[in-house]
Amino acid sequence: IPFFGEISLNDITVADINRWQSGQLTNLKPGTVKRQLNTLKACLNDAIKSGHIEKNPCNGANRITGINRRQRFLDAEEILRLLAAAEKLSPWVADLILWFLHSGMRKSEALGITWLNIKTLPNNTLIIELSQTKSGEGRQVVCTKTMKEIIDRQKSRKIKGDDRLFPYADITIRRKWVKVREQAGLSDV
Repeated sequence: IPFFGEISLNDITVADINRWQSGQLTNLKPGTVKRQLNTLKACLNDAIKSGHIEKNPCNGANRITGINRRQRFLDAEEILRLLAAAEKLSPWVADLILWFLHSGMRKSEALGITWLNIKTLPNNTLIIELSQTKSGEGRQVVCTKTMKEIIDRQKSRKIKGDDRLFPYADITIRRKWVKVREQAGLSDV
């Protein structure tokens, strides 16, 4: 609204979009501006469907550069280096990394697991019931043998009054993660 609020929908031009992008890039990271542009583009596409405008000026906007890729996959050798560095630093850090590798969970999902979320099915299969996910819908994750071993080790690491499977402060995890990556030579992970 601050930038486009006074301009009629059908008067917004590619040049206006480019000026808006340039202004946003002075204060925000390229990835954030790209997400904002995608939201604006979706709104204007809806305006096309509703018959308010004929074409979307976002389609001709300048390409936003400098966006870092968000996803990078480790190869087997890198995983072993990372786990070896983590094990030296603190065994629970290695277990947390293994948990992420085996479960495919997001950080917030894994750190939100409580002992009540761990269920045993009649056939002795262990599952993790997640209620807080990115999509807002619950899901279940079947535990691998490694995940079961981690759960067993975490029992001895319980902290009184904390019912989480991984009862560690976010800042502690972040600091350990930085150290492990440095020691493993994987700063870009």
